[in-house]
Amino acid sequence: MAKEKASRARAEELLAELEVSHRQLKEYAGQVAELATTRERNRLARDIHDTLGHYLTVINVQLEKALVFRDKKPEEADQAVSVAKRLASEALQDVRRSVGALRTTQELPEFTPSLTKLVERVQSDTCTVELNMEGDEHSFSKQGLLVLYRAAQEGLTNIQKHAHASHIWIDLHFEEQEATLILRDNGHGFDTARWQQAEPERDGGYGLQGVQERLELVGGSLQVASAPGQGTTLRVTVLKNG
Repeated sequence: MAKEKASRARAEELLAELEVSHRQLKEYAGQVAELATTRERNRLARDIHDTLGHYLTVINVQLEKALVFRDKKPEEADQAVSVAKRLASEALQDVRRSVGALRTTQELPEFTPSLTKLVERVQSDTCTVELNMEGDEHSFSKQGLLVLYRAAQEGLTNIQKHAHASHIWIDLHFEEQEATLILRDNGHGFDTARWQQAEPERDGGYGLQGVQERLELVGGSLQVASAPGQGTTLRVTVLKNG
């Protein structure tokens, strides 16, 4: 009789413990789901900013060119409008791909062709872009390559928006343990101290903030060197096994 009571009491204790554990697991599951939703939302926000932000900047440059040359050089104005129309179509295709891949890991079709195409979109008669690549990218993860691409994309977008540079240099080195992207321009430059203290919402710093967040996922690093009137250098490092 005493054993039965003891067994029943122990069973009741175990059931109570299981109920507590069950409640805790439900709470943890909710927290994980909320965290996953936040990360997915942040990833989507970064992708929209990186892709659409870049396209809209280039399209805006082309339309401004069309307005300037509309009366004096109508043929060049028409060409700029055609380029803007083509880029708008490409941007729409990218948006469709992004929406279709919201729940999958986004990857570049191929790194080198994608980067080359990115450079071609920025190249113009008022801004020359030099691209130099060394080493083998195939030993690096697709996520790491995507981070490098997004960093180059954001750097080029910022140059077009703010730097008013006439020359851009992109050096990309794939070494045994890490890849390094160095993006330089001869534009206006800016005060890095003020940039570091600025709020992204107020000063449009979401882009570089997104680059930093991506780099954290692959164990990479970001360095920005600039000064008013001295251009800007963006240095990004991604570890091979990151």
